[in-house]
Amino acid sequence: LQFLQPCPRVEWAGAIRRQHGFLVNTKTTVPDKVLVTVHNPNFSERSFAENLVTTPNCTDCRLEDVKMYYRELGAIQWKTALTDTGEKLDFANPSVADET
Repeated sequence: LQFLQPCPRVEWAGAIRRQHGFLVNTKTTVPDKVLVTVHNPNFSERSFAENLVTTPNCTDCRLEDVKMYYRELGAIQWKTALTDTGEKLDFANPSVADET
């Protein structure tokens, strides 16, 4: 019997963590972008990118992606958050993870 390791933890960071979430009110403002920051509490051991299943010579890497989903208040369907370039946001992607 072998137990799988738990997935890496992801925590909110920045203003979202301090304010315990965020709300976008489209009746008063329509922002083009919402800054979202996450934190990897195990970064000293391994970054999200280093934990991907595609990492060479990593036998315990199981992470496929770190995506963000959102939905409008009252909506049932969740949408995938996008980057500035229109790609699906993936915090495990090194080019996204290094942005400040």
